[in-house]
Amino acid sequence: MAIESSLASFIKGRPVAEDPTDETTLARVMAWVNECNTHHDCQQEPRPLPLRVLDLSSGRINLHETSGELGAYITLSHCWGSSKQFTTTKTTLASRKAGIDYELLPKTYQDAIFITRLLGIRYLWIDSLCICQDDNGDWQRESAKMGLVYSNAYLTIAAASAKDSSVGLFTHRVPHSM
Repeated sequence: MAIESSLASFIKGRPVAEDPTDETTLARVMAWVNECNTHHDCQQEPRPLPLRVLDLSSGRINLHETSGELGAYITLSHCWGSSKQFTTTKTTLASRKAGIDYELLPKTYQDAIFITRLLGIRYLWIDSLCICQDDNGDWQRESAKMGLVYSNAYLTIAAASAKDSSVGLFTHRVPHSM
């Protein structure tokens, strides 16, 4: 404990907010993305969209089949865990295209939608929703492209602290005293 408090007096950093969705933290995220967009050329050209993406352009969330369109999209990397997943299947494919009720989605998906919209990106790719989970042909074809899907993404959101999709992306933190 004495070492930790003595190190704290020498190591100064950005303040850590308890709520990761507070205005200051979100402004910092936006500044980082704007800095990247301004000074890096890695994502300047539109990339091929995956076969299916979530279209967030309207108030509704729709599973959109892209037909080779180009654009920017965000991917979600998350742990499925042991909880029941919210997925697209052969029987739900048509209804997912018609619209997905935000309130029915697990917290991690809701948070990914929040961040995607905050960054002004229209499309989001989540494996469990964008690959038909009970269609062996679709799953084989689309899961084989996952490396390309992630590498072509504008940005990947990682739910690094979540044991499953019910937890969400944001965990409240206890700031270290300085």
